Amino acid sequence: MQCLIDGRAVHVACVAPQAASAAHVVVLVHGAGNDHRAWQPLLHGLGQAGLAVYAPDLPGHGASEGPLLRSVGEMA
Repeated sequence: MQCLIDGRAVHVACVAPQAASAAHVVVLVHGAGNDHRAWQPLLHGLGQAGLAVYAPDLPGHGASEGPLLRSVGEMA
């Protein structure tokens, strides 16, 4: 899915459980130079366990717009 933050498109991979609502939500945040695909195996495994899971692409990474942030310090 895509959402807008400060006018920029942000890509978020999400897995929702079969039930209408999940009791627990997990947000997976990748490191510098990666995107949501770093979490693919875990993303689906947690979803199959009944958790709602979201993995955004940080600015400039993956399918998200914005300047590429190359270090953890730039992301903070």
